[in-house]
Amino acid sequence: MVLTRERRELMREWVQPLHDAIHRPLGLAEQTDPRRYLHVPKNFSDDDAEIRIDLPRHLGFSRDVVADLITQKLALEA
Repeated sequence: MVLTRERRELMREWVQPLHDAIHRPLGLAEQTDPRRYLHVPKNFSDDDAEIRIDLPRHLGFSRDVVADLITQKLALEA
């Protein structure tokens, strides 16, 4: 499947850096394809767009640590 330029930019600017920041605390291998668990909508720049993270329940991780990393990485702090 050929990725469009926008899709490649989305992966490079948002998805891959987010994966790099949270894969260790989640207990995922660095080689894990972030598209398996990070779902960024195509309209991610809209005010109501939400990034969804789907993880298996058996992973042992701290929700607070992961939430803080996501907030910092995406510059969501007020």
